[in-house]
Amino acid sequence: MILSKKVLLPFILLSGVLCAQSHLGLNAGFSLPIGDFAKKDASDNAGFARFGFGAGAEYDLIFGESGIAWSSSFFYIANDYQTDEEFKWIPDFQLQDTGAYTNYSFGTGIKYIKDFSDKFSGFAYGQLGMNLTNGPYFGGYIADSQGNLALVEVEMGRQTTRAFSIGLGFIANRTTTVSLRYFALGSPVFSSTAYYALNNKEYAQDIEWKQPMSLFLLTVGYTINFND
Repeated sequence: MILSKKVLLPFILLSGVLCAQSHLGLNAGFSLPIGDFAKKDASDNAGFARFGFGAGAEYDLIFGESGIAWSSSFFYIANDYQTDEEFKWIPDFQLQDTGAYTNYSFGTGIKYIKDFSDKFSGFAYGQLGMNLTNGPYFGGYIADSQGNLALVEVEMGRQTTRAFSIGLGFIANRTTTVSLRYFALGSPVFSSTAYYALNNKEYAQDIEWKQPMSLFLLTVGYTINFND
């Protein structure tokens, strides 16, 4: 009898999950960097991140009629790196091309959903998780004394950090979602080495900085309801 209960328990729990009310939200919108991430000056932590884009999916498993849900999400967020400042790591470097910061944020936590009517509800949430970030690309030239150009290209690599997000929003007509989300994506340390040749000499220049990353993400999305 004890063995049969142990065997049946996972199936009982699974059936409860499958029968529970849940939401799947698909969202996309604009990313607004803030703090050090948005700075465009000569400070050590200036991120030079621009207005960007984000998209993702979020799944909510709702516990009965309480309005409390277990919420898990994945978001892709990209912000271009652009600056008119002198490139501080390599003297006389003429920066021509830059890539973007790209973030893959995974989070899970608690969401509270409040129904104001049959067709309108609001929500607030908090999630903890991990963020995988790719640093920007830098490409450009250095000129020697004869005016010859040396090509310099460097990728800043990939880092993983702890992250959290909080946010609020509303769902209209049970399908249309609008939300404002704050992401704190940690402070990854980007590190790489630029190799180039100039005046028949080989050079290697280390590039490293710690970049605090935080942003707001304003999204519009579509919500799919299960077992509603």
